Amino acid sequence: MRIFFLGTSAGVPTRDRNVSCVAVRRGGELLLFDVGEGAQRQLIKAGLGLKTKTKIFITHMHGDHLVGLLALLQTFSLAGREDPMLVFGPEKVAAFINSNLEMMGVRPTFPIQMHTLSDGFVQENGEYVIRALRTRHSTETYALSLEEKQRPGKFDPEKAKSLKIPVTLWRNLQKGERVTVGEREIDPRLVVSEPRKGRKIVISSDTYPIDAMVRFAEGADVLIHESTYGEDHLDKTEKNLHSSAGQAALIASRALVRLLVLTHFSTRYNDLSALVKEARRVFPRVVAARDFMVVTVAYP
Repeated sequence: MRIFFLGTSAGVPTRDRNVSCVAVRRGGELLLFDVGEGAQRQLIKAGLGLKTKTKIFITHMHGDHLVGLLALLQTFSLAGREDPMLVFGPEKVAAFINSNLEMMGVRPTFPIQMHTLSDGFVQENGEYVIRALRTRHSTETYALSLEEKQRPGKFDPEKAKSLKIPVTLWRNLQKGERVTVGEREIDPRLVVSEPRKGRKIVISSDTYPIDAMVRFAEGADVLIHESTYGEDHLDKTEKNLHSSAGQAALIASRALVRLLVLTHFSTRYNDLSALVKEARRVFPRVVAARDFMVVTVAYP
């Protein structure tokens, strides 16, 4: 599982930073979290392609997180996409898509399946669950988590051989099924370790620091938290309902995450070293995101 940072600026793009967009590549699937303007170019430039199975999550109705969605859908159409596109977001996202595509005269070559976000469970498949948390911002906004389900334990082939279990039955044991060998019934726990923890990624979106984020991000392998300001502008965090680097670090520390990635930086910060230093005074495992940075999420 790899995280691609395709836009790390807050509100306004800069020469080196586009506005909000995070892509998670997991197996053969691509999950996009927010698509500010120019997201389709960033996607192509990162080499992520346009025909991968894709889901799009819009955290809130601010332009720097949303406006690129229209161009992205049109680009997918021009690329000849036919598979359904799942789009998750606040209720107004559906009207935004439908009305604008109609005015633009764009008829996507694929069906768009809209799903409205709310607190709690969002979606799951056989391998992971997506959840949402309402944050504290100037409009309806959600943080999102991707949490993998437990993986089967490790199979011990040497132990299986010592127990004289035929190779044809190994797959059954790996699935947690009991097997019979002669008159013996073999418990899979004899040759398979305990289930292993999956990976967890949390994306805060725009928010003033909230205690609920600590519980939401608890134990995450990666917490991607907005850090619009530094401690030199703490007054603006409450006024504009954003977070500082130090506030993000406090969330990470309390949530016991493995890595904190700061993003969504105000254009006043050309040099991010002060923000990273501020955060590391609270939580040591911190990096500042930059456009096209890639983080590989290893299993615990």
